[in-house]
Amino acid sequence: TQNNFLIEKEKDIEEVKINPTKKKRKNLGINTKTEKIQIGHNPSKESEDQSKEVAMLFKTNKKTKIEKININISSFESDKPVFIRFTIYDKNLYLILTEDLHDEITSDKIIDNTYSFNVSKNNIWMKDNFYVGIQLLSNFNGRFYMSGALMGNKTIYRNYLGEWKNIPMVSPAINLDVKVQK
Repeated sequence: TQNNFLIEKEKDIEEVKINPTKKKRKNLGINTKTEKIQIGHNPSKESEDQSKEVAMLFKTNKKTKIEKININISSFESDKPVFIRFTIYDKNLYLILTEDLHDEITSDKIIDNTYSFNVSKNNIWMKDNFYVGIQLLSNFNGRFYMSGALMGNKTIYRNYLGEWKNIPMVSPAINLDVKVQK
């Protein structure tokens, strides 16, 4: 038989210091609350408005965590809750998330003409330019209009999984509460 003996040795291990990265809170996107420029959906009047997706470009070159998606709504009226889906795409319009981000919009969730959807628990970090898409998936009697801005961020749209098309000159009032790594 072979005997193995363990010999006790002491090693000095250098102290490891973990410095938390500093993050700065910012708001990216369009914040206007105007009623003079509007982008909207009226599915009871136009069937092509059903499941239309609008996506807006957000620019960053630092590590950025998305905390909340905010939509400034100029006019909302519905006979029932409106199912909304949010999609995050990279700069080449490839999906970032495998899970669906969704909610139901009702009048009581719109505070001071703003609807906010908290995604902080989803831990969404971006390092480069990206798009945030919104899509209403309910057929409802009423209207959903977002405030808009001239010459804002690049904005595109498509009808259900169709080809992306540019929205010239106008951007919806979609903005994000984020934490940016310094």
